[in-house]
Amino acid sequence: LRTYGFTVPCAEEPVWSCTFEEKDLVGLCYEGGPAGPELAEDFAALPNLHLDSGMVSQTLVAALEVCAAGGGAPGRLLRELCQRRRDLLEGDSRLAPALSALRVARIADADAGARGDGAEGAWWKHSTGSSSAVGPGSGLLAIVEDADRVKMSEYLCLVAHIEAL
Repeated sequence: LRTYGFTVPCAEEPVWSCTFEEKDLVGLCYEGGPAGPELAEDFAALPNLHLDSGMVSQTLVAALEVCAAGGGAPGRLLRELCQRRRDLLEGDSRLAPALSALRVARIADADAGARGDGAEGAWWKHSTGSSSAVGPGSGLLAIVEDADRVKMSEYLCLVAHIEAL
């Protein structure tokens, strides 16, 4: 059962998630990446690839198995897929305030030491309050634009996977 954390306020997200369509995987087959053109048909037959920061999803396992069975490099495939999407999100000017707040949050987390309390990456606590990032609510801070909150959930999921590799 999938969890869509981006449907709740940032501070309540149980997980971060990101979904790739088959075309994202197939595209890597023709761009000299870690999976060759011979794997394109096998990747096209897979369902959308769902990444979840809290677990290894069945669709991720399936994609990595297809890659390995076809002679590809599964770790490189996942890294390249995540890095490409992360780079796209980093180029989104609407996310600049939230990404800046995330950098501040990660420095603060590193300075405070590993707490293990799930507060790592709590970017909303360090926001400047830009209208495209975070605005004060009646208690918890909330993203003004739902699309930006979804993108930040995707970004954090991608970063978690890249760092795990």
